[in-house]
Amino acid sequence: MAYPILYASIIPGTVPSDYGLGVLAPISCTVEETRNGIYELEMVYPANGIHASEIATRRLLKVKPNFTDDPQLFRIYKVGKTLAGQFTVKARHISYGLNDLSITSGTAANIILAMQLLQASASGYTFTTDKSNAGNFKITEPSSVRSWLAGKEGSILDVYGTGEYHFDNFNVELKLHRGVTTPRTTIRYGKNLMQLSQELSSENLATSVQAYYKGNDDTVVLGTEISTGLTLDAPVKKLLDCSSEFQEAPSVADLDSITTTYINNNELTVPTNNITLDFAQIGQLKDRVDLCDMVNIYYEAYGITVSAKCIRTKWDCIEERYIETEFGDAKSGLSDVLSNGQAEIKKEINQSYKEAKAYTDAVKETLDGDIEDLQNQIDGNITTWYYDYAPALDNEPASEWTTDEEKEKHAGDLFFDNTTQFCYRWTYEDDAWTWTLIQDTGIAEALAAAQAAQDTADHKRRVFITTPIPPYDVGDLWTDQDNLYYCHTAKAEGENFESSDWGLAVDKVTASVMEAAIRNATELITGNLGGYVILHDSNGDGAPDELLIMDTEDITTAQRVWRWNASGLGYSNQGYDPASFEIAITSQGEIVADFITTGTLSADLIKGGILQLGSNLNQNGTLQVYDEANSLIAQLDNNGLRMFGVDGFYIVVNTTDGFAGYDAQNNRLFWVNEDEFHQKKSVIEEEITLCNKLRFVPIEVYDSNNNLVNDGIGLVSVV
Repeated sequence: MAYPILYASIIPGTVPSDYGLGVLAPISCTVEETRNGIYELEMVYPANGIHASEIATRRLLKVKPNFTDDPQLFRIYKVGKTLAGQFTVKARHISYGLNDLSITSGTAANIILAMQLLQASASGYTFTTDKSNAGNFKITEPSSVRSWLAGKEGSILDVYGTGEYHFDNFNVELKLHRGVTTPRTTIRYGKNLMQLSQELSSENLATSVQAYYKGNDDTVVLGTEISTGLTLDAPVKKLLDCSSEFQEAPSVADLDSITTTYINNNELTVPTNNITLDFAQIGQLKDRVDLCDMVNIYYEAYGITVSAKCIRTKWDCIEERYIETEFGDAKSGLSDVLSNGQAEIKKEINQSYKEAKAYTDAVKETLDGDIEDLQNQIDGNITTWYYDYAPALDNEPASEWTTDEEKEKHAGDLFFDNTTQFCYRWTYEDDAWTWTLIQDTGIAEALAAAQAAQDTADHKRRVFITTPIPPYDVGDLWTDQDNLYYCHTAKAEGENFESSDWGLAVDKVTASVMEAAIRNATELITGNLGGYVILHDSNGDGAPDELLIMDTEDITTAQRVWRWNASGLGYSNQGYDPASFEIAITSQGEIVADFITTGTLSADLIKGGILQLGSNLNQNGTLQVYDEANSLIAQLDNNGLRMFGVDGFYIVVNTTDGFAGYDAQNNRLFWVNEDEFHQKKSVIEEEITLCNKLRFVPIEVYDSNNNLVNDGIGLVSVV
């Protein structure tokens, strides 16, 4: 087993060999790499784990990413927290740092000089290649160094043809072939490959192709039927309608030329869909397969054997094994990742514009009915307050409004309860100021949209209903009934209002939402978010009887499956009908799980078994005990038992200290050393007995007048 190492920073171009901030023990840690594509790490870490507070963006993790390579550096770019009390950490390979390094101009006459040109603008990185292609490479515009590797017109791969990048920390190597070119294992569908990630498609297969022309006068010209070289149990001929390609009837040679070009430019002899193997299937292969290695795939249904390349791997960094490998035609790369996402991004942007416009209109509609009555409001603005509770006079913000003048100044203010999504208005009713529930769902929806679209870290958002008078902050809104404006330049109290401080809100909101859409689309492209939700008829009676959530939409190919029916809920990573479920909750109240992680667990009685804390299985387990004042009085973890007293005093019991007591300054006051008890100071209130032979007792002597004449210690024999 291996674990990631966390680093605060590194020297560019160097890979540290020490343990940095420390070794992490995550719940899971995987690295996914695609051929000439993404190279990312994803980790789930307990929020109360060692070094959890030190995990942050821009910091680095070092892990081994596959069987072959040395440990690699990954820079953290996102840290999230789940409701289960876990951190989800995403990091990109250190080679993504080339996105932050730019190159403005330059030319090269061959691929070696082109790689050297990029290296000159990438301090700390080295660039090598085993290719020797000649050809003019020219930097035509300022761009990142990484973009000139692949993914754009005029890039290294675009100019010099096929190749496969190998990123080894700060070393960028372009190889003609990264993996083995001679297949060393065969995948047989129906034997060591029982399930596919997708159904194999034969729609593209053809044993021959024939082009034809049909004119408006019903003239028909047939080209020659040309073989593709594929032999099947039954011939499959593909016809090409070339009628629109010619204004008059073509020759047979013209049609045959189109046919030949079509055969050369389209894969007609191999099923098109990629194949994904999970851990169980990988283990059945005769030989290990790494990224870019070639394998043979035998398609029994077609009676053919073809070669395919490993184009994606997913590696379990802790268990040090592949958990997924994908094989295909190796066409997917950096450029495809960019181009394939264009449609999704465009779709998201279009939707974002609609949402932004709807939000703007909703905010205006919310205020329009009240603006006339609120024009004389003291401070000229309506503030919307956002909190996770229902408003009351004794909680914020109303608890801060202690005078009548202050309360009147906030007349018309809105309050949005993030938890219930209810909204309220600050009004004067029955001779008292109070929060009144607003029944208008449109207003609630508008405030919810404002909460999502705007920065509400300060729990409030202001909307000015007259010409704004400073102070105002970035993000505040101003409506003149015709337009809605957004504050982009803050002004302090006493400064002058300037119209240039404000811009149309629809422009700002649209831009913000578009940015969010692009970020989300990027996640969709690179992170494989989501899954498939299916209503399933398990007994074939025509009525759905269970809910399925799967990693593919086909029940026969899905590997990660949640099943929910009248008998309970279960999860499997071995398909729809596994031998056993890893997680299960039955209708009889039984819970089966290898691990249960919870923020709060309540129980009147826990019986039987072992509650395991610490050890190599649960390094971060902790048992804490609190008193009625919610003060920690005892803690049991893999460092032993610690009990807390008054004034910072505490007692520890562990293998290091044995039994010892400390003051608040961590000074040791008493301890046990084998059969000896040591202490700094002692105060005996009554008596001391030594070896059951001699006793020290307090003695007081009085005279006849009952006056104390002697006060001391007497030694008395116990025997």
